[in-house]
Amino acid sequence: MAISNQTVKTVYNGNGSTTTFPVTFDLVGNSEVEVYLYSSSAATITQQTISTHYTLTGSPATAVEMITAPAVGEKLVVIRKNPLTQAVDYIGAGTFLAEDHEDGMDKIMRVVQEINERVSRSVSFSKQVENPLEFVPEGGKILAVNADADGIELVDLSTVSNTQGMRTVTGSDSILTTDYAILAKASADIVLTLPLAAGAAYAEFTFTHISNYQTMILCSGSDQINEEQTFITLQNYGDSIRLKSSGSGWYIFR
Repeated sequence: MAISNQTVKTVYNGNGSTTTFPVTFDLVGNSEVEVYLYSSSAATITQQTISTHYTLTGSPATAVEMITAPAVGEKLVVIRKNPLTQAVDYIGAGTFLAEDHEDGMDKIMRVVQEINERVSRSVSFSKQVENPLEFVPEGGKILAVNADADGIELVDLSTVSNTQGMRTVTGSDSILTTDYAILAKASADIVLTLPLAAGAAYAEFTFTHISNYQTMILCSGSDQINEEQTFITLQNYGDSIRLKSSGSGWYIFR
């Protein structure tokens, strides 16, 4: 058959109630269907198991029926995956049926579509790059765009500076997402206000108190520190604390 449907994958947003999700791509057998559940809060994606997590309606399948409705903040990924095998066996001087030949060509096209879907979400160079660097992985090094912006190179991790910096504050102030180490050096009690955790996901701040006055570190909005308090106070000279955002609140790391 001719293949005109180029859909290989559909991503659905969970709402806590919907359990039926259409299969929008062409397939031959139900074994080609794979289902994944993505959790935005845990930042994980987990392959679902047929019968345990879902069932399929029809053969070939027309819908995925989830046992438990994906929650708000979860995404259900329904994707096709063909085995990379040759199903047609041509025998010398044997019958050459057009239907068998077309079945083999159809499978090749489905595999090409699946490869194209995967490539489309991969990191790649733009068209003007002629010779991107081939490299052998080395410990303690990372990939970076080179100075000519026409390829990549390995860079020693120890030479890469943090995008967050050190800042000395002498009065009440708001902490910036570009801060990293904050030295509280004031001649009076001060209040340092954290940014909203949601806007500074995974940011990390180290506060060091180097004065004889109090430094209060205050949350913004409804954020909390360690899920129980909205502020913390550094009182003794040399006190230090490290706070890290989870995206929904702040946590103390010592």
